[in-house]
Amino acid sequence: MNRKKIVSFKINLLVFSVLSTLNMATVVQADPSAHIVVQQQQKNSSVDILNIAAAINGYSSNSLTSFDVSEAGLILNNSPDGADTQLSGHIDGNSNLSSGAAKEITLEVNAKKPLR
Repeated sequence: MNRKKIVSFKINLLVFSVLSTLNMATVVQADPSAHIVVQQQQKNSSVDILNIAAAINGYSSNSLTSFDVSEAGLILNNSPDGADTQLSGHIDGNSNLSSGAAKEITLEVNAKKPLR
């Protein structure tokens, strides 16, 4: 399997994982002890948009204190220029990604209580 297919598989797996938890309430919070800023925004729809942290050598590492997803879903914004989505229509580009989109995304959840 070449690298492009592996990256595509990892992204698809991540999207599937997020979408498979649609029966949960959305509570996504950046870890204040992390040196990375993760922004959360909401457009006119009820779908939250999580602007992932800047990619370093193609790798975006994101530290959260909670990660629960509502029935409406969640978009991980890995587009520096904006994109058309199925869940929320057109979304703006992620300002954290001035050096380009991530090839790999890690979400580390440091929760004091179990996820829902």
